[in-house]
Amino acid sequence: MFELPMWRFPLEGDRVRLRPLQMRDLANFFSYRSDPAVGRFQGWWPMSADDARTFIGSMLDVDRPRTGNWVQLGIALPESDHLIGDVGIHLDHAGLLAHVGYSCARLFQRQGLTTEAVRLLVRQLAHYTSCISVRATTDSRNKPSERLLTKLGFEQVEILPATFRGESCVEVSYELCLDRILANS
Repeated sequence: MFELPMWRFPLEGDRVRLRPLQMRDLANFFSYRSDPAVGRFQGWWPMSADDARTFIGSMLDVDRPRTGNWVQLGIALPESDHLIGDVGIHLDHAGLLAHVGYSCARLFQRQGLTTEAVRLLVRQLAHYTSCISVRATTDSRNKPSERLLTKLGFEQVEILPATFRGESCVEVSYELCLDRILANS
C-alpha cells in the first residue's frame, strides 16, 4: 500500500470549503446525521451523540485519503466555517478508483452547495492522487443525487437490483474518468 501526499486544508470553493471534521462540529454533525430525511438513502444509520463524538474523533487527524479506508471531510460555509455536511472518500487498495458519498443538512440542500463540494473533491482527487476514476452509487429514488452526479459529468455505468433497509430498490452507479478533469484544467 502506498501513501498519498498530505493535502493542504481547507480546500476552498466559492461557497463551501472542505476540511477535516472537528470536535466543534459535533452539534451540527449529529443534527443532520440523525435526521431521517437526510439519512433516507444513506449507507449509514442515525447515530447517538456519543457515537457521533467517537466518529468525529476518528476523523480528527485526516490529512489525505487513505487506501482501503473511508475518510470523511466536512463541508463548511467559508464565512462562518459552519458545518453543513460531509463528503466521504474511499480509495481502492491500488489507489486508482475512488468511491465518494455525500450528506448535507436539509436546510442547505438544493442550493448547489453539495455539488460544489463534490466538484472540489473530484478536482483534488484528479490533481493530487493516482486515481483514474471516481465512482458514486445512489438509490434510483434519490433524484437529487442523480442530478448532482450528472451535472458534474458522471456517467451511468451500472444498474443493479438491490435491497436497502428491507426494501427492494435499484442501485445506480455513476463514474467520472479523471482525465476529463485534467484535460479541462
